Amino acid sequence: MRHIEATITAAQASELESLKKTVKQLCGELKTYENLLQTNIDEITEAVEISEAKTSASVSDLCGTFDGQLQAAAETTDKKINDRGEVVRADTVRSLVNQAKKIEEIRMSFDKQIREAVKQAVENQEAARPKFKKLAANGIFFTGLDVIRKREKEGDVDVTSVVHNILHKVGSAPYYTDIIAIHLKSSPRSAANSAIIYFQSTYHKNHAAAQIRMMLHQEKYIKIGIHDLFNPVDILTSKALTAKGFELKRRDVISKFRISNLEDMPTMFIAKRGGA
Repeated sequence: MRHIEATITAAQASELESLKKTVKQLCGELKTYENLLQTNIDEITEAVEISEAKTSASVSDLCGTFDGQLQAAAETTDKKINDRGEVVRADTVRSLVNQAKKIEEIRMSFDKQIREAVKQAVENQEAARPKFKKLAANGIFFTGLDVIRKREKEGDVDVTSVVHNILHKVGSAPYYTDIIAIHLKSSPRSAANSAIIYFQSTYHKNHAAAQIRMMLHQEKYIKIGIHDLFNPVDILTSKALTAKGFELKRRDVISKFRISNLEDMPTMFIAKRGGA
């Protein structure tokens, strides 16, 4: 039994020796491989370090380049913005000036159109107004109108406008046919202190005269006169009747009188004292 174990041991020893050689050979090869691997590792490490250095340098260079390009772009953009701003401001000013001119032209054109429209409306109104003969029996002579202008503080208003306002107050504006300002040829129209008013009929004339006299009395206008008109051939007759009326009044025969145009003839109306 011991002999068999020794034989096995010897076989195993032989095999062990063979294994040792193989292990030694493998260790040598392993050492070589380790050296080669270390070399590769060193080379890789160096390559990585070089690559990192190059990458860092490249990144730094790229950043610097980018910063430079960005700064240049910013400066270029600022310049363009400033240049454009100046152009825009100049264009804006020119545009505003042109717009202001256009607005002024439009306003002047509009004012002109309004004036023409008003003028045309007045002409149309005058054209549409019925045509009446300017009969003396249908007219009145209005004097002392400057008193009204002074009280109303309308010294520069045309006398025809003053008369029209009075007719409007008494409700007779729709019934007059013409208003004529009376002034000396040597004086301007603005100096006119009297006016002749023609109405559509004698009835409208008498009604307007009565209403105007009542208004003047209520508003205490004492220096304003309303007189009937007469044909030229009847002026001397009206003057004679006026003189007679003053004589009768001086003799206390009458208290007051008025010379009126009755059926186109000068006629004196009187009021006796005591109602007689």
